[in-house]
Amino acid sequence: MDVVERTAEAGAGQVPTGRSRLGSRLAERTYHDAAQVRSAWTIATATGPTRLPGEVAGRVSDPFGSHIDRDVSRRLYDWALSNGATAQQLGAPWRTKDALWTARFRIGLPYGRPGPWVSFDEAVAAVVDDDRGDLLEALTALGI
Repeated sequence: MDVVERTAEAGAGQVPTGRSRLGSRLAERTYHDAAQVRSAWTIATATGPTRLPGEVAGRVSDPFGSHIDRDVSRRLYDWALSNGATAQQLGAPWRTKDALWTARFRIGLPYGRPGPWVSFDEAVAAVVDDDRGDLLEALTALGI
């Protein structure tokens, strides 16, 4: 989505005000159904996984429902716990991509934690994207 600044335009029979306003190019070109509000809110607030149309949480079509490697999950969970995250922020041990991804936001990533948390965030993204090479690099940077 592109947020742009534009000069207020005059309607029929009105004089242009010359004042600027913010607008969204996407919102002006795409119809937003009320049923998509949850998805839009998730994207805007970065609070959970973003599913495409047809991907339903808890169903076979849900890519975030995929199970993640237990060893990697345990290593990341233990690292986060020993580096300042609370058990409440982490939630239950992560078994699915959804559990890991939503814990990422509860922890305050990607912007709320400094230093080595950048590598942790890269590891989380690699797990969700099934990118073994990036995951190994991130785990090495974390020393786990």
